[in-house]
Amino acid sequence: MTTGFDANVPARKPRTISRVLTELTAVSDNSEPPPPPAAPKPNPRPARGNNGKERAASLRERLAMTAHRSAAGAEPQQTAAAVRELIEAMRARLESAIEERTRLAGELEEVRAALRNVMDPEIGKPIEDVGMLKDIRIEDATVTVTVLLTIEGCPLRDRITTDVTAAVQPVAGVERVEVSLTPMSDEQRQALVGQLRGAPAGQAPPPSKISFPPETALIAIASGKGGVGKSSVAVNLACVLAAEGANVGILDADVWGFSVPRMIGAEGKPVGFDNMIMPLESHGVKVISMGHFVPEETPVIWRGPMLHKAIEQFLGDVYWGDLDFLLCDLPPGTGDVSISLASFIPGASMVVVTTPQEAARKVAERAGKMAERTNLRPIGVIENMSYYVCPHCGERESLFGEGGGRLAAETLAVPLLAEVPLVPALREGADAGAPIVLRDPSSPASEALREAADAIRKATKSKIGKPLSLMAR
Repeated sequence: MTTGFDANVPARKPRTISRVLTELTAVSDNSEPPPPPAAPKPNPRPARGNNGKERAASLRERLAMTAHRSAAGAEPQQTAAAVRELIEAMRARLESAIEERTRLAGELEEVRAALRNVMDPEIGKPIEDVGMLKDIRIEDATVTVTVLLTIEGCPLRDRITTDVTAAVQPVAGVERVEVSLTPMSDEQRQALVGQLRGAPAGQAPPPSKISFPPETALIAIASGKGGVGKSSVAVNLACVLAAEGANVGILDADVWGFSVPRMIGAEGKPVGFDNMIMPLESHGVKVISMGHFVPEETPVIWRGPMLHKAIEQFLGDVYWGDLDFLLCDLPPGTGDVSISLASFIPGASMVVVTTPQEAARKVAERAGKMAERTNLRPIGVIENMSYYVCPHCGERESLFGEGGGRLAAETLAVPLLAEVPLVPALREGADAGAPIVLRDPSSPASEALREAADAIRKATKSKIGKPLSLMAR
């Protein structure tokens, strides 16, 4: 027997046993002899198997034939016994059909419950919640699941197939799982975009705008000059927060010197449809970068207006979902991108990254002071490459001087969040797309970065130092 689920087809109430028996009794008690049953007409449709409708029709024919024989002179007791026998047979078959239907309905519900754990890898929500679960069919021990894809040739189709199969296969009684993938129609895609952007059902999605819930902590990672390891710090902070269970995104706003895709291992092309861009994901972190749209070796030669538009699209057109933290890796200095970002997310927090030497400290302080003038909120300083420990003798040496990060923090009146040592493994992990906090979590650099991430979490979730809205009483 085959059963299925289609969200667009309302369930039909089955005929009850009592109703069927009442109909049969009415036939058996008919005072006038019924006419003999007519010969069945040839059915032009192909046979569909011995289903419930055919079995019921066979019983009705037998009942009519019994009544006809009674009218033709058969003994009343024989006729009544034959009718009772047919009624009991009908009752047994109906009960068996209802039991089978109930069993299949239970199996269908178990499969649907299992599919609740299957998330769309780009959207991050259950496939049923976002309208991607089209149909479930159960035939014997084979379950066929039809899933709608946002676009034809979705790059994550294999992952969806694997996730659906892994979720359904353990369900009791399932021996085989088949996954059918088909692209959404234009109307279905528009409905999905509207749902993700908060439009009421049946209405067109609103135009994209930059809007984040108050629960999302927006954190700009800045530096006064290049070469201090700002992007490495940003990537590792994001991975620490994600590994601890937070929903994290990282926006590579360093349009000219993008490096986040390589460092976090999120290389590829994002999927876009209906003016919405789906970020890539790696190590549990959602990622978007100019490096996803141009070859890595291609220079980006843009000026103010184009840079402004790019940042606006990264913030407004990308579907970030329900994030706890969005880290924005800014380009070095205090140029157009930093100013644009500050205008789009006023009140965001800023972490300044520097190295210990005097030259880096001075420009880091300028970046922190720029934040104060553009309505950003400095929350701390991270000193990178603070010291180097010789692997042979264990001697600790300050290759770039010492104390620069602490002096910058004092100047900006913020805490020094961490002193990250210079270790080759940090650079190696960045080149391989395997951040050191995941690759070697026990290293001194990983421990320092985890301390910084913990301090950032506490600072961004606290109300201290944040502007509060005034409400009339």
